Amino acid sequence: MRLGVSLVALLCGLGFAGDGVAQTNTRMAQCDGSDPALVIPACTTVITSAQSSHEIVSLALSNRALAYEKLGQNDRAMADLDAAIKRDPKNPHAWPNRGNLYLAQGQFDRAMADYNEALVVHPNNPFAFGHRADAYLLHGEPARAIQDYDQAIKFDSKNVNYFIHRGEAYRVQHDEAKPIESNTTTIMPSPISIAPSRSMRNTHRSMSIAASPMRRRGTTTTPSPISILRFSSTPS
Repeated sequence: MRLGVSLVALLCGLGFAGDGVAQTNTRMAQCDGSDPALVIPACTTVITSAQSSHEIVSLALSNRALAYEKLGQNDRAMADLDAAIKRDPKNPHAWPNRGNLYLAQGQFDRAMADYNEALVVHPNNPFAFGHRADAYLLHGEPARAIQDYDQAIKFDSKNVNYFIHRGEAYRVQHDEAKPIESNTTTIMPSPISIAPSRSMRNTHRSMSIAASPMRRRGTTTTPSPISILRFSSTPS
């Protein structure tokens, strides 16, 4: 979901109105964009605004971290995610995003700790389940990965990537029947699922296991981090 909808609504609820509301809305939309050249200054404006609550600042930090990661500035991305968590420990996006950065650095235990914390904060967070599953699969634990993909699908059955990655986990287990059932039977009845929206692509594009070269057990290739959770609605 786009920041230009959810966060602007949040700002209005907090009393943001008047002559500057149009400019504020523009900054919100830019902070939720895909171009780091626009995202970074826009999010910085939100972060430094005296009107921004801790929650808003935390969300903006999470999104600026994504922009820094796109530029390969992982140290800055990590610093923003650390700050986002400090500002709002209940931020459902910052924990899994930081976990992805740790995973990309080969720090499996620290990544898992962040995924686990994300699920403590929001037990129904499909993104945290999905990325923890990715981590298990990369770590050579397909059975645990399948369990987490099952949970991710339970809470977000429209995200095609969870089915694809679960199928890959079954393939790693040398189960020839389950990948077909997982990737075809469940998805095909829903034409919408075949062409995921922008938010779906952002949600799981950092872990495209089924399309990546790391299809054999024991491969050490690590995918690029972050690029999940942006400014979606808070999981229930």
